[in-house]
Formats: sequence, C-alpha cells, structure tokens
Amino acid sequence: MAFEIPTEGAWPSGRDRAAAVLNESVSALQDRLGVSFQPGVDDLDSFVELPLRLPSGRLALLMRYDGERHGGATVYIDFDDATSPALEELVQSLDLGLDPFEWVSPFWSGANIPSPGAPDPDLRDPSPAVKFADPDAVKSEVLSMATEDMHGLYEIVWSLNVSHPSIDEVSKIVAARDAVLDLVRDSLVRLHRLTWYPSQDHGVVELPYATELLERGSSWRAGHEYVGFIATPQGHDVYFAGGE
Repeated sequence: MAFEIPTEGAWPSGRDRAAAVLNESVSALQDRLGVSFQPGVDDLDSFVELPLRLPSGRLALLMRYDGERHGGATVYIDFDDATSPALEELVQSLDLGLDPFEWVSPFWSGANIPSPGAPDPDLRDPSPAVKFADPDAVKSEVLSMATEDMHGLYEIVWSLNVSHPSIDEVSKIVAARDAVLDLVRDSLVRLHRLTWYPSQDHGVVELPYATELLERGSSWRAGHEYVGFIATPQGHDVYFAGGE
C-alpha cells in the first residue's frame, strides 16, 4: 500500500466529481489501513473524509455523509481526471481487492472497470430501431420538458413510454438522443451532470462530451449519478414563440 495523506492541496481543475463508492466500510478501511477519517460538516450533512495523494501525485478524496445508505465512502477525483486510471491506481494503492466498488460512475469510465448494471443498448447503430413518424414532435416534447425545470434524460423515455407505448425502448432512446443532440447543437438545451445524494450539480456538459454521453445507454437510466437537461434562455424564447 502506497499513499500519502496531504495536509493541504487543491484540485488541479478547481473542482471534483464522484467516481465510485467503495464496498469496504469506512470503519473496516480505517482498521485495515491504520488511518483515521476526519469529521466535518457542510450545508448538506455531517461527514467523515480522508484526503489521499497517490503515488502518481493525483489527488483523491474518500468521503461519506452520515445519512448515506451505503457503508462505504464515495471516491472523489479531479473533475478532469480519467475515471479508470484513477480508480485502478486507488485499488492498487489501498489494496482494495477484486470487488472494490458498489458503484462506478458511467462518466468517462474505461473498459477495465465496467459500471455495474444491465448492458448498454447499442445506440450508435440505429438500424434496428423503429423510426418515429414525427421526430419534430419528439423535439417539441423534449423542449417543453426542458422549459419546466431540470429533468433527467431518463424522464424523456418515461414520457415516450406513455405517448408511444407500442415502440421498443431502444427506439425511444434513439429518438430522444437525436432530439436532445439537435437541441444542444442549436443552443436551445444544455446538459448537466447531477448526483442524487448528496444533491449536486457538477456543471454543464460541453458539446464534445455531450455527444459521447448521449451515445451511452447508461445516460438514459435513473441512477445515483445521471444526466440532466434544461432549456437555455434561447430555448425558452423559441419554445414560447412557437418555434418548436
């Protein structure tokens, strides 16, 4: 095991993001590593945390809020860091074993640490998908939702389940993906990365990453970390002027 506990430091990008949740409990991890998580409190809840500097120099933070259902700490890494290399180094540095994570972020995850759950549908090849008769109607439905409030992408699929019950799920996701991507490209909607608990907005997803995220089946499922969408001021103007 090789790591340091820094007494000060800042995220290189200026912000962090949740990358995973450990299976091992905080108490078990403290006993095994001979370390002590430090208590703290913020506007969400009280918590315990352990900052780490790994052998490569990258920073990580293990943190657990008192109200969380799971016993393991959430792993935070730099916002611009790649998930898989960071988690692989963490596993090696803390000797976390063969099944270290209860949850892994679907964002920027690599092939070596798959996110648990059902396999993603292949959204890159829409050939088996049923084409919606009126894709503009799907765009209008998405923009209407976006003007109300922040919604998760999965809520578009739920809405289409009601309005188009006979069409299969992959076809609905493909139609929703195309609609959202068009709206993002037209600057009418923007995407955000969100977490349920603690409730946190990790910021806007810029277009190159937005395109990648919309291709992932995991982005269209409800989860601890999910993709939200909301109308831009321009989107509000277009919708209420009857442009979509």
